[in-house]
Amino acid sequence: MEDIPPAPYRSAFTADIDGFDELFRFRMGDLSVWTGIPGHGKSTFINHAMASIANAQNWQITFASFEQDPASDHRRSLRSWYLKGAPEHCSEEQKREADDWINRSFTFVCHDDDGEDEILNLAWLIDCMKTAVFRHGCKVFVVDPWNELEHDKPRDMTMTEYVGNAIRELRRQARALNVHVAVVAHPAKLKSDDRVGLYSISDSAHWANKPDQGCVIERDMEAGVTTFRVIKCRYDVLGRIGEQPFTFDVMSRRYRAISKDEAEYKKTGKV
Repeated sequence: MEDIPPAPYRSAFTADIDGFDELFRFRMGDLSVWTGIPGHGKSTFINHAMASIANAQNWQITFASFEQDPASDHRRSLRSWYLKGAPEHCSEEQKREADDWINRSFTFVCHDDDGEDEILNLAWLIDCMKTAVFRHGCKVFVVDPWNELEHDKPRDMTMTEYVGNAIRELRRQARALNVHVAVVAHPAKLKSDDRVGLYSISDSAHWANKPDQGCVIERDMEAGVTTFRVIKCRYDVLGRIGEQPFTFDVMSRRYRAISKDEAEYKKTGKV
């Protein structure tokens, strides 16, 4: 043991979100996986988390979003978050201030849907990640969602093997580039009474085995309660396993932590 050099200490950073920071912290060189039923607000919650960490730590965040348009969806969401309200209710000066913050804090991976030469596969994604880090100083690289990439696996490889190799390569690149990689992955089709977990993600159990952190976002539509769950946390410095309910403000695109008693009351009408 004495012949093995000590591993360098890597700090973990908080996003300044009540109820979130106790469960999840960002660390360079790690891979986190985020999942949840489509339509339950995964991307919206992640946008809130990324805006918060960018603001709290003065970081550069890169979105590789395949289901959100940067010029419309991201701009409106980030403007609203910064302004704490709908942009149409703010002055032009306030909107310019918000846009300046977006330009300082975020970069976006854009692709041409009609491009014949551009193949959105793992190699392309890693090239984008390297560009984001070396050119823009990216600290967190968000892939949203994984399922939209083209997975050109070799014919003699199963999908489970391919996903395992892909996650291993993403973790290797995260460590080499000193960047946090956050991957959003949709679950496979569930039975009505199933609760989403990392083993629910399509194609491979490696989504549960290999990441450093695993998160689930759930929404109770009727009660208006979103629950953020951490179901995998490899190291104590990264947070802990647990869950926290939130309510969502549509105008500001922000989440607010609430107590479990308040969440229960919203769901059932009683504590």
